[in-house]
Amino acid sequence: MAAPRSARFRCFLQFVVAIGLLSSGSWAVAADAVWYLPPAASSVGQTGWLPQPLRKLSGTIESFQQGKLQIVVADASSVEGLARRELDDDRIVWIQVDWSGEGAEVQQAFEDFNNRRFAACLKPMGEYVKRAKPRWRQLIAYGYLMNAAAAVDKHSAALAIAAGFHAAAPPACFYSLLPIAWTRPPINAARDQAAVAGLQHADPAVRVIAASWLLTGTNRQRADAVLSRASNDQTDPLLARLADAIRWRTAAGPEIAASLATWERKVDQLPIAVQAGPMAAIADRLQASGRGEEALAWWLSVAELGKQPGELADEAAAKARQLMETMAKQAAADQSNK
Repeated sequence: MAAPRSARFRCFLQFVVAIGLLSSGSWAVAADAVWYLPPAASSVGQTGWLPQPLRKLSGTIESFQQGKLQIVVADASSVEGLARRELDDDRIVWIQVDWSGEGAEVQQAFEDFNNRRFAACLKPMGEYVKRAKPRWRQLIAYGYLMNAAAAVDKHSAALAIAAGFHAAAPPACFYSLLPIAWTRPPINAARDQAAVAGLQHADPAVRVIAASWLLTGTNRQRADAVLSRASNDQTDPLLARLADAIRWRTAAGPEIAASLATWERKVDQLPIAVQAGPMAAIADRLQASGRGEEALAWWLSVAELGKQPGELADEAAAKARQLMETMAKQAAADQSNK
C-alpha cells in the first residue's frame, strides 16, 4: 500500500545529503567494494523508501557464482585479521571493482569512463574485455563498454555488446548494466535507426533495449508491441519484468494514480540492483502528473540506488534538485501571500 504523501516527504529529508555524493567520478577505491541491502530490509514496502541506508563492504572478491558473492574483508577479531562474507545476488546493489591490478592502461580506461571521457575508454576497454578474468569481472567490463559505446552514439555496437552480455547469463544484479531508457531519451536519429534494427534482433535483451529507446517516438506502437511480448516471455523472467516496467512510461492521467500501488509492489519484488530503473519510470510519471512531492521521494530513491555505470543517478539527482528548488520557491511565494 502506498504511503501518504506527507510520509514520503518526511522520508526523503533523511537522504538529501546523499545528493552531493553521487558523482561516479569521485568513487576512488583501494579495494573491491560491494554496496548491498541487508536481508531484513525491504526497498519499498509500506513507505515507498529505503527504510535503512545501503551498506558497503570493502575487500577482495574471491568468487561470484551460482548467485553467491564471497568477499574477504578485514576483521580485527579473527586470528588472521580477515573474514569471509557471503552475499546473495539479489541483495547486491553494485560492485565497484578495483582495477589497479589490471595495469595502468586499463585503470585509466575506467577512470576515463567515470569522468565521462567515453571515446577515450572504448579501445582499451574493448581490448581488456577479451582477456578479463574471472567471468564476473569480464561481465562488468562488458557493461561499462556497452554504456560507453551508447554514450558516443555507437548504438549498434552497444546493442551487439548487449547481445553477448545477455547470452552469458549474467547475475541478476548485472542486469542494471543494460542501457535501457527508463525515461524519455533525447531525440537522436542515429540511435533510433539502430534501435529499429534492434527490434528484430535474435537476442531478447537487445529487443527490449531497442524498444525502450523507441517507446516515445514515431515507432512507439512497434516498440510497445515488442515490450508486450517480452513481458510475457518467461524464458528470462527478470527481463520479462523489466520489459513490463518499461511500459509504465506510457501511462498518463488517471492511469498513473490507479497503477501506482501495483507498480510499487512489482518494484519491491525485483532484485535490489535493478529497482532504480523502474523507480525512475515511476518518478517521471508522478512528476508529469503534477505530484511533485511524491516524485521527489522517488527520484531520491533512484539517486541512492543508481550506483551502476550510466546516467540514471545523475539524472535523478538533477530532477530532485529541480523539484526542491521549485518547491522552495512555491513555499516562499505562499508565505509572502499570507
